[in-house]
Amino acid sequence: MKTVAKSILLGLLLLGSFCGLIALTASAAQAGPTDDHLVKSAVRHRMYSSPSGEVINVNVEKPAGQLVRVFIADESGRVLAHQTIGKKGEKYRLRFNVADLEDGAYSLRISGKNTHDQYDFKLSTPKAEKPVRSVSLQ
Repeated sequence: MKTVAKSILLGLLLLGSFCGLIALTASAAQAGPTDDHLVKSAVRHRMYSSPSGEVINVNVEKPAGQLVRVFIADESGRVLAHQTIGKKGEKYRLRFNVADLEDGAYSLRISGKNTHDQYDFKLSTPKAEKPVRSVSLQ
């Protein structure tokens, strides 16, 4: 009788250890990377111009609750235009009309809690070619 009780007790002990090992392995396999918060707190952005070259488009994707400011400045650092993106939304598309700006170098700055990025761009107007006059004789 003692042998049967010891065998059952040993079997239950091994079964409990085996189940605990499986549970520990399963929880370790489900653990993800610990830097997920970096992806959620990053501000992603992209700048591109319209085909006519008169408008600068800026796409901004940010976490909710974060304030982001977008500036256009000239070579001397003087701010010519700015827009503030509030804390509520997450995706925005901004448009800056640059048709009235003079030719020269400019920068677009994006600034937020952990973001300070800058795009440099140049505006230039192609020189109109002088029409060539032709004479045909008969």
